[in-house]
Parts: sequence; C-alpha cells; structure tokens
Amino acid sequence: MMLGVLALAHDIVPVDWAKGEMKESCFTDINLRAQLPALDDNGRVIWDSQAILVYLARHYDDAGVWFPGEPMTMTRVMQFLMLANEEIAALAWARVTILMQQSRERLGELQEKGRAGLAVLEDALGESNCVA
Repeated sequence: MMLGVLALAHDIVPVDWAKGEMKESCFTDINLRAQLPALDDNGRVIWDSQAILVYLARHYDDAGVWFPGEPMTMTRVMQFLMLANEEIAALAWARVTILMQQSRERLGELQEKGRAGLAVLEDALGESNCVA
C-alpha cells in the first residue's frame, strides 16, 4: 500500500502463503525468516512489514509526512505500527484459523488480543482523527 501512496513503480510477485511458497529457497534467499512480506529495492532487500514501511517512508518521502523525524511523533507512529503488528494482526490470524479450518485451540486468545488492540486504537482515535 505504501508503494502506491508514494506513487512508486513496483512489481508484485505473488507468493502462495497457503502452499508455503515462502519457505522455498527462491524466497528464503530473500528473507531468511521465510515470512511475508519482503521488498527488493534495486538490490536492497528489506523484510518485515514495519521495516519496509520505515524504509520506504525514509527513503522516498522527502517531506517526512509518512514517518516524521520529530522524536515524539516518530515514537507514536512506531507504537501504532507495533500495535498493528501484534494485537490487530491477531484478528487476521483468527480469521486464517477459521478459513483454513485449523485447530481452534488459540482462537479465543487471538480474538481477545485483537479486541484489546482495537480498544487501544478506539481510545487513541477518540482523542484525535489520527493516531500520531
């Protein structure tokens, strides 16, 4: 999404998560963690969604709109990136659990973690129309 926001030309290479293609050597050569996403920017390989967002914003957003340099604002952005990566992502994992008909052993835990993250987000948005 950030590539589009910054109007950067890019190619999307499909990786079939359900088939585990990210664990094949053609992908692990790019990302040793064998996790999605990964970015190859002219030979600069970056993995982890937050690292990719920070890289793109710092490298291509000269105005500093998407990842501000002021320490407290930057800290706030990082806090909400981590919230998205942990608590909010738990909701996506809960959905995957249901769609892929996996063991529902952790389903309640994932849903509760996601609800807690949404509550934090709601509280933050109650104070302002943006979180940073």
